[in-house]
Amino acid sequence: MERLRTGKWEPVNRSPLEFGIVILDGYLTRSVRMERSGCSELLGRGDLLHPWSSPEGDSSLPLEVEWSVLEPARVAYEQMRERLGVGDTPPPGGSFHVAALGEDGKVRIVEVWDSREQAEAWGEKVAAAREEAGFGGRPPSIEYLEVHRIVQR
Repeated sequence: MERLRTGKWEPVNRSPLEFGIVILDGYLTRSVRMERSGCSELLGRGDLLHPWSSPEGDSSLPLEVEWSVLEPARVAYEQMRERLGVGDTPPPGGSFHVAALGEDGKVRIVEVWDSREQAEAWGEKVAAAREEAGFGGRPPSIEYLEVHRIVQR
């Protein structure tokens, strides 16, 4: 966890294990400027950031991104896999795990489990770890689907 003071903020990517930063409390802005135009995004408790990725995409014009802390904030460098005791393989009962950052900045996770019961038990463990880490907001939505077929190379 890190405490941020008001003013300009320069996020530091400390480790390749870090997927993002979770705001525990306080308010930040991300301001993006392109030429003479710009916009700002207000971020607060429960928001997940990935400040090391660039919003430029396929833009042919240079963008400038600036982070500011509006109200003293606490942020946690998200390392849930480490907190949950899993490394580079899914937990027992899980056979497949993918975590991705969507274009909207939200994390998406897809998993395949041996049984729904094992998936639900893991979900309870994840919920407890989120609570312990101080994540705000409502828990992520979960949809269970029956796997019809898996094709791998």
